Amino acid sequence: MKQNLYILICIVLILLAGCSEDMQHTNPYDPETTMATFLEQGFSVLEVDNTLKAADSPYFIDKNLTVRAQLTIEPGVILQFSPGIGMTIDGSSASAALIAVGTEDAPIVFTSAGTQDWAGVSFNHLQTTSSILKYCRFEYASRDLNAYAITTADDSLTIENCEFYGANIMIDGFGEAIARPVIKHCNFGGSYIEIWNGAKPRILYNHFIGMYPIRGRNGAAPEIGYNIFGPNESSYETGGCSFLNSTAHIYRNSFMNIGENAVRFRGGCNGIIEYNDFSGGTNGIHFRTTNDPGINTTPENNKISIRNNNFSGYTDYHVSLYIIGGTGEATQTGDIDAVGNYWGTTDSTAIENALYDRVDDGELGKVIFSPYLNTPVLDAGAGW
Repeated sequence: MKQNLYILICIVLILLAGCSEDMQHTNPYDPETTMATFLEQGFSVLEVDNTLKAADSPYFIDKNLTVRAQLTIEPGVILQFSPGIGMTIDGSSASAALIAVGTEDAPIVFTSAGTQDWAGVSFNHLQTTSSILKYCRFEYASRDLNAYAITTADDSLTIENCEFYGANIMIDGFGEAIARPVIKHCNFGGSYIEIWNGAKPRILYNHFIGMYPIRGRNGAAPEIGYNIFGPNESSYETGGCSFLNSTAHIYRNSFMNIGENAVRFRGGCNGIIEYNDFSGGTNGIHFRTTNDPGINTTPENNKISIRNNNFSGYTDYHVSLYIIGGTGEATQTGDIDAVGNYWGTTDSTAIENALYDRVDDGELGKVIFSPYLNTPVLDAGAGW
């Protein structure tokens, strides 16, 4: 009997210890608990609204932080995450939101506390609330391949006047076309936006420097307008936008000295390219197809309309349809509609020489460029 009682007491003590362990990671329901105390005491699940105050900055975060309420961050706050540690805005709660609004003089900084990447901020299917990131700086979250400073699948996120250095963004629609965040007035230095599976972000008035800073795959459908791409300063920083089996509306952007390709389409892309200014670099717009079994089982031509753009200064071609011999690649055999553009000259022979198509190789499609414009499109380009 005594032995059974001893066993029962041990079981109770173990259960209480487990509860204590759980409690230390869950926010106490006390509105007076500051975020500084919350983090110092080892809590990691925020269940009630709270604020990261500038007076307590910097904050060192060494446990993955789950936010199920509204977390507000004051201007000037610095968040330093341990390597591999990040933050999740958990949409299982209807009130979950991140309101991080800095100022031009006092930005909010998300960074790593060590020499390795932190794990970024994930916005997980927000329901009714809107999250805002404004005048924030994200850095050192994407030095490893396929790592992201921000991951989102939602249409309630606005990113404005932010800076990204070694900090990529992933937008994934999961095939439901619900991911429609707005990214505007931001600077990207060596960082990119990756768009997947039906996501439809609006990417407006940003400045990009780096290797293919906008990348769309598998049904991505971004709106890309009024951005400046380049000028890129090294051979590594090459390429503007790259799309695979996607749809894109690309308008009123300035592509300046991009390098390899200002815009690249592969594998059955659709869309419109209009009122852009393409100047300098190796190639303007490049087309190829793909027969990668993971994407489409047979080669599918790209169907893009190119109108009212200015082209000048490319060392190879303004528009190129290449024969590709690599694994999973195939030739663009379909024609490309490119009438109504200004090609930097009124000489039709010179224009033809600036295109690589069926005239150069009979297996390729034709870039249909005539009728063409005799003067530049005045309102083409970003305009800022």
